[in-house]
Amino acid sequence: MARNPEPETPVKKMTLPERTSKAQASAEFLIVFAVSVVVLIGVFFLVSQQIISTGIQKENAETQQTVSALSKAVTDVYTQGEGAVQTVHIVLPSTYDAAKSGIINNSLVIKTRETYHVQNFNFPVYGTLPQAAGAYDIVLISRGGSVYVGSSLFRMTPALISTVVAANTNQQQSFTIANLINESITLNGTLSWGHPEMGLTAPNLNFVLNPYDQQEITLGFAASGTSGSYPGTIVFNANSTSINDSQVLGIYAEIPAIIQVINGSRSMNVYPSLWNVTVAKGNSASGSFTECAINTPINSVSVIPTPGRPGSWLDNLAPFPVSMNACTQKGLTITVPQGTRPGTYSGSAVFSGDSIYVSTVQIIAQVTP
Repeated sequence: MARNPEPETPVKKMTLPERTSKAQASAEFLIVFAVSVVVLIGVFFLVSQQIISTGIQKENAETQQTVSALSKAVTDVYTQGEGAVQTVHIVLPSTYDAAKSGIINNSLVIKTRETYHVQNFNFPVYGTLPQAAGAYDIVLISRGGSVYVGSSLFRMTPALISTVVAANTNQQQSFTIANLINESITLNGTLSWGHPEMGLTAPNLNFVLNPYDQQEITLGFAASGTSGSYPGTIVFNANSTSINDSQVLGIYAEIPAIIQVINGSRSMNVYPSLWNVTVAKGNSASGSFTECAINTPINSVSVIPTPGRPGSWLDNLAPFPVSMNACTQKGLTITVPQGTRPGTYSGSAVFSGDSIYVSTVQIIAQVTP
């Protein structure tokens, strides 16, 4: 027996008002969602700005505390009279701008971000502040009518001995250690040198320096016939009645290779490959370099300093030729502008031969007041 099919359920069609109502609800939802997103972005921005602002305020407050602590100590040692010494531990934030901070015109200046924290004194104050962010022990020493601010009991000039010694010859290099305080300090030096190819002799490195006294120390180098570069150090530990200090003298010695014609290989060598120079701001200093052309004449050797300081201070950069299997001396001059802040500046100069052969000289310029 055939079964009658069940009647189909009729599909209800939405009326125009119903469709309009649903579309309106969707639009309202999108509007509410968009407004919520905008509000959340605004809240996030305000919270971020508040966090940044709070961080800057905290940094400024801590830096001002550092300036206040240093200033109080400076005034205290000045009041106590000649020979008074204090050590102040400070922390300089990551935004510390060393180039625009220092002891300037009898004022203590510390710059962070765009803020200058300044303390003026009505008596002579001189010295230096650290060259980078971090934690430091700052030494304050009264010299009667003035106060020295720094992180050292003594100063070495230069702080790096760099020399080129021809094969199978001897040479001497000297440096000076100066006592910066108004009391005697005891220095103990330890030489680290393990290069039989380059002999190094030093005098007694343990001695006493009287107040403000200085001593010249001469090192003797004896080169073998083995070319190469040989680094080393002398670590000096200084002790006074109240504080200690430690500094490292860098040593870099080089034995240049003897020119040999081997299998027709072509190259250009420049010696020394490191130029350490000490010069007072507003003054000039010169260095001499040897360029050797191996198995090829070089029509034009150009000297190209790196941008910035100390590269921008170099002159006498005119190109010059070098004959095949010969060497030529080239002098460079470095002139430090008068307004330069004392400190150590590093860079390099590239010697380019006919745009084919390249040799680089590292430059370390120590600028003194």
